[in-house]
Amino acid sequence: MFLRMYLEAKHEAVVMQIAEKVLGHIKLQRISKQVIKPYWKIKGIYVFEVEMVLQPKISENDTIQALLPIAENWITFEDSLNEFLVSDTADGCKIKLPEIKMINIHF
Repeated sequence: MFLRMYLEAKHEAVVMQIAEKVLGHIKLQRISKQVIKPYWKIKGIYVFEVEMVLQPKISENDTIQALLPIAENWITFEDSLNEFLVSDTADGCKIKLPEIKMINIHF
């Protein structure tokens, strides 16, 4: 699973605190790669990217259900379990952590 998150923060330590809140809801087996970088288009926005392996028998739907305390009304693309998106600018989406601007998940 690949997760990309755009969030507002003053420095990388804050990015990690928020990322840990989000990742704490996901039943992951291990993280294979993690990157934090400033978003080149908007000052004060960071991009957090992580590739991870989910625990056995955890489905894509289980993962999205586990993230409901973080965000509601995820948008799906392609086949319904391939890509999920939530954005603070998308109609109907609700992100409960104000620092998060968008989360995009690929399975």
